[in-house]
Amino acid sequence: AKKDMLEELNKYIVELQSSLKVSSDKVFNQLLNDAKEKLDQIRSIASGLSTTTTSELLKIQRQTEESLDSLKKYVENSPELKESLKSVSENEEVKKALLEFVSREKEIVKASDNPGIIVPKQELVIPNEDFMVPTFEMTQGILHAFDRTIDFKERMKKIEEVISKLESEGYIIPPALREALPWYMMGKKIVYFYGPTQSGKTTVADLLAKVVQSELLDGGKITEDHSITSYNDVRGKFDENALFYALYYGKTVFYDELDNGNPDNLIVLGTFSSKLVNKIDNPNKDVTVQFAKRRFVPINANARIIAAGNTSGKGRNREYTSRSKLDESSLERLVPIYVGYSDEVEKLIFGNNKDWYTFFKNFREFCNNWARESSLENAEGNVTTGDASTIVEFIKEDSIPVSDLIRGLFVQTKENDYLAYLIKTIKAKYGIENVNEDEIGRLNNRHLSTLKASDIAKVFVYEANNSLNNVKGLIKKR
Repeated sequence: AKKDMLEELNKYIVELQSSLKVSSDKVFNQLLNDAKEKLDQIRSIASGLSTTTTSELLKIQRQTEESLDSLKKYVENSPELKESLKSVSENEEVKKALLEFVSREKEIVKASDNPGIIVPKQELVIPNEDFMVPTFEMTQGILHAFDRTIDFKERMKKIEEVISKLESEGYIIPPALREALPWYMMGKKIVYFYGPTQSGKTTVADLLAKVVQSELLDGGKITEDHSITSYNDVRGKFDENALFYALYYGKTVFYDELDNGNPDNLIVLGTFSSKLVNKIDNPNKDVTVQFAKRRFVPINANARIIAAGNTSGKGRNREYTSRSKLDESSLERLVPIYVGYSDEVEKLIFGNNKDWYTFFKNFREFCNNWARESSLENAEGNVTTGDASTIVEFIKEDSIPVSDLIRGLFVQTKENDYLAYLIKTIKAKYGIENVNEDEIGRLNNRHLSTLKASDIAKVFVYEANNSLNNVKGLIKKR
């Protein structure tokens, strides 16, 4: 195949150079159109064989990756081929004609002697650096936190130093992080954070990797087979995924919504996890795992897997209706760690906005009481840690009236009986009787940071009553 390709290229270059002597645009254009396949061949070589058009090369690609690698090396290192291509590059007229032919986008040209033939213009695809595959540095040796030849207390001492530094920089360390640390360091099980929406599961995963000085890679949601094993594209090129990078370079991969993915693929992930455990137990042993089509990847002992979801793996409930029940083999490879809403974390988030924190805390308690009285596992539409951050951001910017904020985070998505319960409870808690429109209008004109908890409660009662009566809430220009 190499020999045939070289002969064809040499033959074509001679044809090009000979055609220029005719000094006829018609002849030259005809030659370009008739030799379209060979032009594609030259273009692919010039771009590093990112595409191929010859049947022989495609056959090689399908049969064996090794032959393709050998061909690439030949193209890069062959003096004969370089000399042939040089003869084209030194001829300005040929070079200009070739560039014009391959660089125009979304156009067609008719061959002058064959009006019925439509030849599509070829696109020259130049890789954009913004979308290039990321490169990682190989994690050398065993990370201090993962090195079991070092006493556990000694390793934890260094981790505590990192945690203290992060806290001094303003990071909030959730309680779930310390619970997960020993499991994560050991690496025998996949750390699985579960809990309600926006409770900080992803944040805990990110901090967990940070405190042991690992790098967290986003594996997304496990849906198709290639979410784990990746795949080979139509040209036979292996398309790497986050798990590939993590296992090879020694990083931590994070899978979100584990309980909302494809259960069958979790079993595949479990197989990969078992291979990783084998490597962790035997760091000097060569352990490989097979990805798509004969891609055997050596595992780095520093690799780890973290996942997150909303349920404990027991299947759907009223709040999360699309969640899958994990089978026993998958559950045995997980260590579930609950990440709930942390009062300590949220208090730090609200900072000096104590009245907002007080109302926020009371409101969640009332929602939880409603859930218990209604025999629900969790309170639907409850406020989240993410909502706490949103409120503080609005307070800083003073960019929204209090009515809009209350409707968006506290009123909407709740059913009528739920709202009626909250209205009754909040009225009793804050001694509210009737709320009129003028009073709400005045509160909407005030800066969010100046509102008392009782003011916020009045706005909730007003907007919740409007929602019950299908009345649009008060909107007043400030």
